[in-house]
Amino acid sequence: MSKVLKHRHSLAFLALVFINACVDLGHKITLQNTVFKLYEGDERIILTAALNALIIVPYIVFFSLAGQATDRVPRRKLLVIASWVVFVFALIILALYALGFFWAAYGMTLLLGAQSAFFGPAKLAYLRELYPQNLLASANGYAQATVIVAILLASLGFSVIFERLFLDSLLGSGDIVQRMLPIGLGLVALAVVQVIMASRLPTFDESGQREQVERSLVSGGQGLRSIMDPVFSVLSDPLLRAAVIGLTMFWSTGQALLA
Repeated sequence: MSKVLKHRHSLAFLALVFINACVDLGHKITLQNTVFKLYEGDERIILTAALNALIIVPYIVFFSLAGQATDRVPRRKLLVIASWVVFVFALIILALYALGFFWAAYGMTLLLGAQSAFFGPAKLAYLRELYPQNLLASANGYAQATVIVAILLASLGFSVIFERLFLDSLLGSGDIVQRMLPIGLGLVALAVVQVIMASRLPTFDESGQREQVERSLVSGGQGLRSIMDPVFSVLSDPLLRAAVIGLTMFWSTGQALLA
């Protein structure tokens, strides 16, 4: 067995990474399948592309702020906070499913994407605290493989559950999401497990981090500029812009085909 897997906290960490990806994808796949059932042609393409954009765009908008947060806030604390945020979002999504509010649930994808944009850098930064230097490359490989497996399994698993629950007699998007209430309950259950896994991660000496935990992450117009400048850099660089579009198309096409 790999030395990474033998590490006493690897199970909790990899489970945390796996579940975080599953919650995001489980909700998105449910809405994507709803779109597949109700729309055809251009409407289906536009709504599916917009849904995938709601996951990707927060990474572009918040990657500077997420990097600042990772530097200033203890990494374990950031992972715990992100896990609690996922739990709150899962409860909201459950309520929206129960009420049949499809478009509000559709918009929640953006908030899940924003959470994930902060969770990702914190996860990678925490690797350096959790594992010794000689295991970092292997640990990073396991973490990335876990995310890919979670994406594939969530896309397949939640699609199967969706089809099991779906009835041809359902007429509108509200009726469909109400029927998917068990999926909402499953997302809440996964979020609870994520909180438990995050709370089990060890705390390390963070004296080497910048002593800015109590500070505001941004202040005034300068802070706003520091957040938006990287965004404008991506939008103005044809190569980076093409990479973002290509990555979005790759994952969205793969998930759509699998679903």
